[in-house]
Amino acid sequence: MSHESRSRCVTHDSGGRKLHVDKSAVRAFLAQMQHPLQYLDFETFQTAVPMIQGTRPYQQIPFQFSLHTVTEPGATPRHYGWIWEGQGNPFDAMLDELGGHLDERGSVVAYNASFETGRLHDAANVCPAKRAWVDSVVGRMVDLLVPFRAFHVCHPAQHGSASIKAVLPALVGKDYSSLAISEGGMANQAYLTAMYAGVPEEQKRQTFRDLEVYCGQDTLSMVDIVSRLCEVAV
Repeated sequence: MSHESRSRCVTHDSGGRKLHVDKSAVRAFLAQMQHPLQYLDFETFQTAVPMIQGTRPYQQIPFQFSLHTVTEPGATPRHYGWIWEGQGNPFDAMLDELGGHLDERGSVVAYNASFETGRLHDAANVCPAKRAWVDSVVGRMVDLLVPFRAFHVCHPAQHGSASIKAVLPALVGKDYSSLAISEGGMANQAYLTAMYAGVPEEQKRQTFRDLEVYCGQDTLSMVDIVSRLCEVAV
């Protein structure tokens, strides 16, 4: 039997379906993650006609982020959320808020991290004085999509998808079905409606609360997925 075959484990869920795990690959992936682990997710909107000076048509404009911090193995996650309320420059405001809550050490974890790094680079283009800090953050980013895109961990319930909304229920047994806002397109539209459609203030505030729950679920889902990866890699 090859070393690769010995490193692969098959476990079963309660329905008898198989979870396939390449233990050595998962352990190698987890080994690059250094505490504190800070799980980051952005939500964005885009419009055909630029609404923000200096942006281009259909550019992804960040209006929200969620950050869950796990200071050490087994620690309770600490959450911070931010939503842009339309004052000033969203890129500058986003970097200011992140700068106040991101640790200067440890890994910054995102799911499909190219999206988060793209928004950070966009922000650095708008705020060049903060480019060095942005580069330091990007240099510490870990993409949680990697072990699922490479099929180092996979379950039939994912139906071939490596998206977080397919991985979470298959691996952890949780989903987004109870949320008022349950996917990115809904978040985008809900934000634009709340901000620019003249809705009553209480409706706007409720939308912001729903957005915070949704974006917070994305980063908490990453916490749960990493915890589960640690379990199956043993």
